[in-house]
Amino acid sequence: MSCYNMDEADIGEQRKRFDLFEKEARMLLKKRLPVPAYDNLLKCSHAFNILDARGAVGVTERANCFATMRSITREVTGLWIARREELEHPLGLVPAHVLPPPGKLVSADLPTSASTFVLEIGVEELPPDDVVNALEQLRGRWSEQLTSTSTLVFEIKVEEHPPDDVINALEQLRSRLQEIPPDDVVFALEQLGAEEFPPEDVVSAFEQLR
Repeated sequence: MSCYNMDEADIGEQRKRFDLFEKEARMLLKKRLPVPAYDNLLKCSHAFNILDARGAVGVTERANCFATMRSITREVTGLWIARREELEHPLGLVPAHVLPPPGKLVSADLPTSASTFVLEIGVEELPPDDVVNALEQLRGRWSEQLTSTSTLVFEIKVEEHPPDDVINALEQLRSRLQEIPPDDVVFALEQLGAEEFPPEDVVSAFEQLR
């Protein structure tokens, strides 16, 4: 399957399938059939994932596809709820979860000194070039907006990927890295969580980037 998804799937045919499944899902929504509409939504998602694996989805098209699938998802869930109510909930109802009353914020509980702030941003859906651009903008624009008394430390870690995958990713970014000032390249490489990998793997990664 990986060979098909990455190399052999016909891009034009997958786009046709995405459009076909979208059209089918919307037709089924008009007929008030939420379950088969949801089934076609899943098929849309599968077609998109294959296009993404083939590297055929640009930034604009990605946003449009996500907007399409989100729109269908909202309509499916709304229709499902409406149909359950019309049928008087034949599968029964789950008792509503009652949340405890919110506690009052006491000023004494607030921090009085500087502390570390960690923000995790998922970039698994972004193309490699966009990840580099996002990192450059994050370092530049956020620093400008901070007050003079704030300190922002960027710590980027590559987790749950074996060293070989990290090396492959660095190889794909080699041409892009050559366009970045040397000091920024060194900063980026230092922040890749190299301490998590054996020294020989880190050396190998740097050798292949030369």
